[in-house]
Amino acid sequence: MNKKTSAPLFNEGSTCFLYIERIRAGFFMINQYDEKQTYCRQLGHHVPFKYCRLVQNGLPCKQIFNCWFEIFPVKEFVLNNYSRKEIETILTPAPSRLNTILDIAAKIYKQREKTDS
Repeated sequence: MNKKTSAPLFNEGSTCFLYIERIRAGFFMINQYDEKQTYCRQLGHHVPFKYCRLVQNGLPCKQIFNCWFEIFPVKEFVLNNYSRKEIETILTPAPSRLNTILDIAAKIYKQREKTDS
């Protein structure tokens, strides 16, 4: 008799595997702090954690550690709810405001050149 061995549905280390393991471990409470509020230095007013948790295309704001560390254990929250790749994305520094403005100005200049031609 030949026994067929099938590949596991989720490979260890995959996002789906980590998601399931977090649920089993009881860590998956991603919305547990959503109603807490703090002052946002970027926006200039108070915001709920839910906003900060989702602001970057479904990932937390890059300032999440600076703004929330006094209110709850934000480092543990991030480690328990996001994959290594997602955490790397969160920690990647945002481009400077000057670079962003210069990029926008360059795009506008290129668009005007195309319409003038």
